[in-house]
Amino acid sequence: MEGEKFFTRKMTNLSAVFLTAILVLASVGFATHTSTADLEPEWSAAGQSMDYTVTFYNNASSTHAIGEVRIYRNDNYTNFTCNQKLGWILSEPAPGICNYYGYPQGVNTIPVGGSEYFTFSATTPQNGCNWTWQFETRDITFPNQGSIQYLNDTTSVDDLAPNITKEIIGPQSGPCPPGDGEVCWVRQNTQINITVEELGVCGISGLDFCEITYTVDGESPVQKIYQDLNGETFWNYIMTFDEDSLHVLNVTCYDIAGNNVTDIEKFRVDDTPPKTTKTYGDPHFPYTIIEDQYPHWITTHTPVTLVANDPDPTGHGCNISNMTTYYRNVYKGPHGLQGFCEDYNVCMTWQPSAWDDCGWTEYTRPFFKNEESCHIIEYYSVDELGNKESVKHQCVFVEDTPPVGTKEVGLPNIPCSKDESVTGEDSILILENKNSTWQPITGDGIQATLEYNDMGPEFEYELTATGLQTNTQYSLIYYADEPDRFNNWGGDNPGALIVEATSDSNGNLVVSGSAAIGMNLPSYPDANMDINEHNYCGAPDFYSHCTGAKIWLVPSSDYSEPKLTAWNPDNYLFETD
Repeated sequence: MEGEKFFTRKMTNLSAVFLTAILVLASVGFATHTSTADLEPEWSAAGQSMDYTVTFYNNASSTHAIGEVRIYRNDNYTNFTCNQKLGWILSEPAPGICNYYGYPQGVNTIPVGGSEYFTFSATTPQNGCNWTWQFETRDITFPNQGSIQYLNDTTSVDDLAPNITKEIIGPQSGPCPPGDGEVCWVRQNTQINITVEELGVCGISGLDFCEITYTVDGESPVQKIYQDLNGETFWNYIMTFDEDSLHVLNVTCYDIAGNNVTDIEKFRVDDTPPKTTKTYGDPHFPYTIIEDQYPHWITTHTPVTLVANDPDPTGHGCNISNMTTYYRNVYKGPHGLQGFCEDYNVCMTWQPSAWDDCGWTEYTRPFFKNEESCHIIEYYSVDELGNKESVKHQCVFVEDTPPVGTKEVGLPNIPCSKDESVTGEDSILILENKNSTWQPITGDGIQATLEYNDMGPEFEYELTATGLQTNTQYSLIYYADEPDRFNNWGGDNPGALIVEATSDSNGNLVVSGSAAIGMNLPSYPDANMDINEHNYCGAPDFYSHCTGAKIWLVPSSDYSEPKLTAWNPDNYLFETD
């Protein structure tokens, strides 16, 4: 009995030990861990040597730490090389396999809820998407059942760079957008509409960033915008240039795979309007005032010339030129606007027409004013980009009518007999200083009387003047209108010099004599005549330029034969009616 009891106790103890061993082995044999792997970058450009990072995660639900990881090469990638990892032992049991062991065992592991990253490099293929990479993680219970996890992730090749297009919206000229070696002309309000689109064959990585810079007249680049993008497949930006200059515009964009595109184009910006200059041919008065709004005097035979210039404020050739000039004549009947011509202040109040008003004429050659009266000449120019200058104007009095004079011969006199030859008529002309409206100023003691004979081989004269500047040399000059039957007078036209004389200490001047000026002085009706012909305004000639002569007394300092060199009308004496 005792033996049986002993045997029974012994067997019971052995069963307990055996059961305990089975439980321990069962707990070890079915140990598990759960892991994931993340491979970056997902996208790469074609044929590029890339650095990759694979991160292994040991989930918090795992039972054991990870003590070994394995990386297997994708056969579509070449030059596969794994990098050392501090604290881990790297072995390569076969080409294309990288094993990393924690060292020392149990210390350098991936704990439950932890992660570690490992790096390698490889050269990407020319194309292809979703290339699969295989990985393994082994926990510290290996080789027990459940200790290995098989993982994978993918990479792709984006084989095309983004594409950049531009649309030019608004005033422009030339090839717009420009190609290589070309230049597009724009204004400051012209919009440059830039569009970037991501491209790819089997897939696209998406846009990473874009940068837009430009230079101004060769200076350092100015950044217009730097735009971070988040994988978008499309990006648009609209810009303008703020200054006249030569701009070199640079647009550079990258996609996430690293493909990039750069677009460089040249733009010349011209926002400066032309400037138009107006000049008058002969006859006109006064010579020194031909621009701005000052009133001017011309005849129906005075050519008016307009010349446009396109300024370049940059000095870098940013003036497009190719200008068109327009002019407009305002005329409301004889003397209907005379107040504008005779009064500078009134002329300044004139409100010019608008560009889009009716009545503008394109300027192609010098033009003339056909009616006697006060006219307002308006004009402006526009260049090829549509830059328009402000409308300019000038008051112009068109006068062809000669003054009317009378002559009385006092007693005693001796009438000429009918058979006596007539060599001319004795005439008397009063010279006065005039105000701003060209009316004679009388009663101020400043005056000259000119007695002359209007026909003959030489001009005979006697001049008496008072109230002049003292001890000053004066020139008596004759302004004549060139007749249409001559290309050139026999004398000076305009501004023929009759005589020079000096006033005394009291401002008086008396001089007489004769001058061979090659033409006759006017008689009624203010006619310029041949030496041997009394009046060709009438039959049988009827020439149009037969009137309008003027005689002035001016300081010699303002005159150099045959014309004035300065304009100081307050110091001049002019002919009167």
